[in-house]
Amino acid sequence: MRGLNRVMLDSAKPVTLGVLTVETVEQAEARSCPSDNKGAEAALAAMEMVNLLGRVKSL
Repeated sequence: MRGLNRVMLDSAKPVTLGVLTVETVEQAEARSCPSDNKGAEAALAAMEMVNLLGRVKSL
């Protein structure tokens, strides 16, 4: 986590981390299906943070 924090501070860009905690392949597959893809949700959150940062900086 410190490494991600350092990257964010050094680059002045938002950094996110999405981790799936699963015990079985079935759980991983369920969390990556097209209708409920947790990886896609994490990527979308990162893009939203970039957009928000841009709006805040323009104020």
